[in-house]
Amino acid sequence: MSVAIAPPLSTPFNEKDLLNILTEIQSNPPPPEALAHAQDVIADTAAGTTFRERILEEIRNLAETVLQLEAKFAKITLAIHEFDDKKAVRDKDDVPIEFLPMWTSYHEVR
Repeated sequence: MSVAIAPPLSTPFNEKDLLNILTEIQSNPPPPEALAHAQDVIADTAAGTTFRERILEEIRNLAETVLQLEAKFAKITLAIHEFDDKKAVRDKDDVPIEFLPMWTSYHEVR
């Protein structure tokens, strides 16, 4: 039996696409030979150096993005701190409003 393999995707799936595929597979399961072949293809791909290199590159890119976000967050934190020190924004009772506590709380959310 010949088993067709879908070509690589050019764009990622969204959640709705994945749910539709899952529903289709559940209602029309592939034959055991197709599943075995798919497992072999996945195992061969995961064992290849190209796959590992792509994963490692993606991890490096994510790490770089996190570092950039942390640096930008720190820069904004400093600017807000300097702004709060000027006590330029006040409420109706003339009490200075501080924005730094709210801003830093965004960083604490995990």
